[in-house]
Amino acid sequence: MHIKTKVLSDGGLGLGYARKLVVENARADYIAFIDADQYFHPSFLKEAVRYSLNDLKACVVRGVVGFTPTKSTPAKLSAYEACTYDIPEQIDVWAFGIGGSLLRKSAILEAGNFDPRIKFVGEDTDIAFRMVKQGWILKNCRQAIFYNQPRATWKALYKQMSGFADAASTMGKRYVPLSKKRLLADISLDCCLSVRCVIRTFRLTHDLRCVLLPIKHVFTGFSYFVVFALR
Repeated sequence: MHIKTKVLSDGGLGLGYARKLVVENARADYIAFIDADQYFHPSFLKEAVRYSLNDLKACVVRGVVGFTPTKSTPAKLSAYEACTYDIPEQIDVWAFGIGGSLLRKSAILEAGNFDPRIKFVGEDTDIAFRMVKQGWILKNCRQAIFYNQPRATWKALYKQMSGFADAASTMGKRYVPLSKKRLLADISLDCCLSVRCVIRTFRLTHDLRCVLLPIKHVFTGFSYFVVFALR
């Protein structure tokens, strides 16, 4: 693409420090974040910037996730699950993941930049809470597509849920306490609604493995809850 590049290292200090380092070195008005298991569709940046320019209150424009082909059953179920979800225009702070997103540099700085003390997970939820507190809005853009490689084993999926639960527990202590009863109710409702995902997925793919979607919902939901409850 004939653009200038610069490689930075966090020196092993973690995600929060690494993202803070990027913001401090970025010269543009927008910063795109992509994780190691993701990649952008060629039109992602154009569509995300266009959307952001049309909504000056949006500090985050997150793309819609697509999935790379896979034979793993857990990964296949994750792909089916995401592709059958109804995508809201506005992102819930608790559901925000920074991979596949375009952020305004000014909004990040206004919120105090990323917290370098957060080494593993939760740095994105943390900055999202602070940006929303400043009056910014997080938005999804259906025209901006990025691709994700979902976890290929149940063990890896459990580890991912554990990380999310750890982050939720930490952010609950910092900002808004997340009620265990409310979380359990939401997970239970999500498991019940997974039947709808089965019907939608089968109509699209005719893959009989989609009948395992409720099991996958139960596994991920209650893995998340158990780890969260123990923190």
